[in-house]
Amino acid sequence: MANFEDGTVTGIVHGQLTAGDVDQVLLAPDGDRDWVLIQNLGPDAVYFAFGTAATVAGVFKILANGSYETSAKAITAAIHVITGAAGSADIRFASGV
Repeated sequence: MANFEDGTVTGIVHGQLTAGDVDQVLLAPDGDRDWVLIQNLGPDAVYFAFGTAATVAGVFKILANGSYETSAKAITAAIHVITGAAGSADIRFASGV
């Protein structure tokens, strides 16, 4: 990440995704990714997988109003997400180099 005198910052990706009961890619693969922050602001748990389609038996689970953060450089694969319910989940995310 680079910080400039005018206050701008490069190397950060952030956004919002409404996840459902079908696998979606939350973040594309990025070999330079240094950290990831994911927040689940929805009413249902969400499930994540790295480099493969997410299922409700996913790699990890974030409960409603929960979050996940890591600075492990190892998560450079695509990050997939799915909910366990037919409803949807409000996912906020950021990652950077």
